[in-house]
Amino acid sequence: MEPSEFETYSDHYAGDQETMPQADKYNHKAFNKYINAEVVIPKHDHVGTGQVIGQKKDQDGNLIGRSNPDPVLDTCILEVQFPDGNVQEYGANVIAEHIYSQVDDKGCRYLLMDEIVDHGKDGLVVAANDLYYTDMV
Repeated sequence: MEPSEFETYSDHYAGDQETMPQADKYNHKAFNKYINAEVVIPKHDHVGTGQVIGQKKDQDGNLIGRSNPDPVLDTCILEVQFPDGNVQEYGANVIAEHIYSQVDDKGCRYLLMDEIVDHGKDGLVVAANDLYYTDMV
């Protein structure tokens, strides 16, 4: 087949602009990258693990603060819910600081352990003398 034998594709829908009503109703200002993030953060006199549940709103329903890609310049106030149901308010920059302090260079989270409580052993544990096996053939 010669290239001249092919017909150019065209359709009658090319001029129509498709719409997505659900996307048009989406409030882009309400999106916050920290929502549903788990963070270990100071709570009163101790440190607790909480989940960011949303951005704080004023009495008129307007979001408090301005979002910014730079965490230092982000002035949003976010609500963090703890396992006991208590909700505390924190600045987005404080939450970002605690999240970034708990991950390594690759973004993997790590946990530190303070102590082991109620440790014990029974007769099934290998004794220190029996740790190595050598075959004397």
